[in-house]
Amino acid sequence: MWRLHAGESFSVREEPPRKFLVPVRKKATARASVGVRKKSQGSGSSGAAMPPPPPSPPSRVRPESAAAAVAGGVTAEDTDALDCGVCFLPLKPPIFQCKSGHVVCSMCCDKLKATGRCHVCGIATGGYSRCHAMERLVESIRFPCPNAVYGCTARATYYEQHCHHQECLHRPCHCPSKACGFVGSTAMLVEHFKAEHGWPCATLARAAATNVDKEGEDYYGFNVCLHDGFNFLLADCPTDGILYLFLLNVVRQPHGCSISMLCIHPHNDESMGIQCELRYSQDVHVKSRRGDGKLIKHYQESTFAVECADLSNELPSPDECFQFVVQTSVLADGDTIEVGGHIIIS
Repeated sequence: MWRLHAGESFSVREEPPRKFLVPVRKKATARASVGVRKKSQGSGSSGAAMPPPPPSPPSRVRPESAAAAVAGGVTAEDTDALDCGVCFLPLKPPIFQCKSGHVVCSMCCDKLKATGRCHVCGIATGGYSRCHAMERLVESIRFPCPNAVYGCTARATYYEQHCHHQECLHRPCHCPSKACGFVGSTAMLVEHFKAEHGWPCATLARAAATNVDKEGEDYYGFNVCLHDGFNFLLADCPTDGILYLFLLNVVRQPHGCSISMLCIHPHNDESMGIQCELRYSQDVHVKSRRGDGKLIKHYQESTFAVECADLSNELPSPDECFQFVVQTSVLADGDTIEVGGHIIIS
């Protein structure tokens, strides 16, 4: 036993604070809660509670709007990957591949049978098989038409781009005025004629579809008063929804008045099969040598082919087109000439 002398004291040692860890049985609590919930639902059974069903896997079905949004941001930076490795033309179904994955088009696959080997890896062509994944890919990639700014909403596949561009009805046409460089679709040209030029000679009359014969030819009847210079006639084709724009150029000449006709169309194709039946009639008072006169009825009609042009090479000369000539002696008084007829589109 220690004794303290005068002036001495015990040294006190400080102990570190103790931490008490209380174990928490989470799993047991969870099981208990599940059991209580099952019991509260009450099935009348005294057996153990069944564990909850496993969560269902997330669905792989993507909403249509989301799929369209993702596809809208896809760009093809290397279009060579969509070309055949032999002819370098765009791939289109059916597409074939060798065992190493080198793809070729159907025509080149037939040609490679003569060599007996793949053009890249040298594997025998007997091992070629359909590449359905590539076929689905080239079918799914769509490109907007270059004429989208002129109203075309088509989205063609890569291998259909060239054909669509050649046949697109929204390809731009040029203004017939030499001093104007406006380019636009048929509908845009009509608005341009009215808004920009304000040609007083422009007659915007719409030809009406009269009938369709058994051979599939559409007839459009019209009666218009033409001024000197440019006159325009519209025809809506009900079968294919095409808007045809016709230019009737009236030129005064010493012996009378000549009328030439041209279809402003994006396709410079002479085989489109457009014809015009143009007629003119007028009651003319003719004087005799005795001083008296008599009234005669003048009538003339012509059927001619109408050429199509996009006017990229300017307006053709009237001498290059058929001219419907009305002699001065049978022209009515005034600054206009009234004509009628039919436009035949086959």
